[in-house]
Amino acid sequence: AEEHGYTARQIAKKHRNPKNAPSPAEAEVYALFEKEPGMASKIVATTEDGREGHRVFVRIAVAKQCLHCHG
Repeated sequence: AEEHGYTARQIAKKHRNPKNAPSPAEAEVYALFEKEPGMASKIVATTEDGREGHRVFVRIAVAKQCLHCHG
């Protein structure tokens, strides 16, 4: 992904690593996911460093048993 100029990251409200805290823009989309449980993804047009692009947000479902090790 990086060779094509893409990056990926996982955000969480309850994060162990401060690097996984949502930015203000990510927090807005996170709130939409919380408000609308059926929403699977959201695409947002952005401009960063003078370059236009898109941010793609995808919901990641986590089963309760996953949280034993990962939560």
